[in-house]
Amino acid sequence: MLARDTSEAEYGAARATRAYLAYHRGDYPIAEDGITDATQIAARTGNQALALRSSVVNAVVDLARGSANARQRVIELTEEARAVGLDELASTGYSNLSYLDVEQRRFRAAERVLEESLSYTVERDIPICNHWQTGVRSRLRFLEGRWRAALEDADDALDRSGMPLALVWPHLVIALASLRESGGGIEHFEAAWELAERLDEPLRRLPVLAALAERMWLTGIPDERVTRTAPVELTRTGSDEGTVWSRGELTVWLWRLGLDADIAADGVAEPYNLTLTGRHEQAAQWWKRAGAVFEAAMAEADSGVTQRRIEAIERLELLGATASADRLRHLLRREGFTQLPARPRTSTRANPAGLTNRQLDVAKLVARGLTNAEIAERLFISPKTTDHHVSAVLTKLGMPNRRAVVKRATELGLD
Repeated sequence: MLARDTSEAEYGAARATRAYLAYHRGDYPIAEDGITDATQIAARTGNQALALRSSVVNAVVDLARGSANARQRVIELTEEARAVGLDELASTGYSNLSYLDVEQRRFRAAERVLEESLSYTVERDIPICNHWQTGVRSRLRFLEGRWRAALEDADDALDRSGMPLALVWPHLVIALASLRESGGGIEHFEAAWELAERLDEPLRRLPVLAALAERMWLTGIPDERVTRTAPVELTRTGSDEGTVWSRGELTVWLWRLGLDADIAADGVAEPYNLTLTGRHEQAAQWWKRAGAVFEAAMAEADSGVTQRRIEAIERLELLGATASADRLRHLLRREGFTQLPARPRTSTRANPAGLTNRQLDVAKLVARGLTNAEIAERLFISPKTTDHHVSAVLTKLGMPNRRAVVKRATELGLD
């Protein structure tokens, strides 16, 4: 009896793994079948660990597909796994929660999850999840416009050996930062594409195709992956609830290129729907509320209102996206506009992208009202080092004092 139960439990674990892999590929019927089998086997054998694992995978699949209550279920199940000592399962829950929070543009929620989960992976010595979550944080920082911190994480992830899945976003972050700053990054674009092809997962292929479309928009260099492969991929994933954000991002870049995206505007997430239906000001406001600096500027640039497009150029310059700003200048000049803002001098350019990861840690604690002594204790650094970090934070944020940081924490994305 024990041997039969053990074998059945192993089969149940294999079915749960198959379900998890199917979720990443967007094969939800296969994922659901695997979850059902694993859950039934767990009930028959009394295997509580397998039951909990099946529940975590099920909640993650539901969250990917947009279920309203799935996020709270993932949190509760992850905490349960942590409480019973299933460290790797708990870290898997954190990894998927943080990834989907970023994918679905819940930036502040993702910040809170990663703050907890990365320390957990260090405490419990789970390097594979730490590697993955570092890549996720790199993507998050980049979308928030915190490019220096994003590039720190991207470089860190690429310096480690680990699963290829963890390297897609670090390559894309470096590629897109270089593209937007100077029009470069080609080797990292190609590395990201090679990984996406190997993985053959929509949540990897679609963002890489969107990045390639952005490069084509900025450089004007044709790319058959954009003109031929991207529309096919959009059609192939058109009924996948889990890719509404990635499909929307790709669709908007194809729209900016003047290409037929072959997808209805109501098949994508809200801010992309707003852009595709001509509600550019609303799209810009959505991105501003979310804390996505670059996307907000690009939504303004999509507007037919000249002043908003000029303001978009200025915002991109402040972010450091000089090449993107120059591309918009070129488009406006081609339309006959000549009174455009000049590039700001480096010495007068604001630097919202300039905080390092450690400075971000300090900034968030300043925003919560902690004293320097409390910050030093929390981060295990000396009071003198804390003083230096606080001074740098205030300078880079352009804040006169720490009270201003507390008052403007939400605006600064530090709440």
